[in-house]
Amino acid sequence: MDKKWIKFIGFLFIIIAVLIALLLLTTSDRHPPVTDNSDIRNISITILEHSEIERNNDTMLISYSLLTSPYKDKELRLTKIEVLDLSDGTIISTFEKENLEKISKSDEQFLLSYPIQKFDKSLSITHRLFFISNGRAILPFSVIGGDILLEN
Repeated sequence: MDKKWIKFIGFLFIIIAVLIALLLLTTSDRHPPVTDNSDIRNISITILEHSEIERNNDTMLISYSLLTSPYKDKELRLTKIEVLDLSDGTIISTFEKENLEKISKSDEQFLLSYPIQKFDKSLSITHRLFFISNGRAILPFSVIGGDILLEN
């Protein structure tokens, strides 16, 4: 077979493939754009006013309720809660998987209780909540908030 024929057949094959691709592109169903332009990652975190502190020797047991804005209607799932020392970012306590189910009072309220070492004057803590999307194509993300100042 001559080289010209091989080139011609190859060129013809490419043209047919492009035509088929264009045909599929023009006849395929198009999905309407998402009408909700709000950022689903805007989740507020607040702490109920009453927090309980039990003092034992060198440790303190802290208990309080953490409230979030509704997130399940945004097709989000909470995967982990971290309690952080606000001054240096170290993790004080972590709640995930089975622990989240145990501390959940409702879809947006969680009763947190964890021990910490006694501190000198005051301790500032915050919370980092990790979410994943069930229905939307966004990457997992985290939200920080719910600051508390504990006085000794």
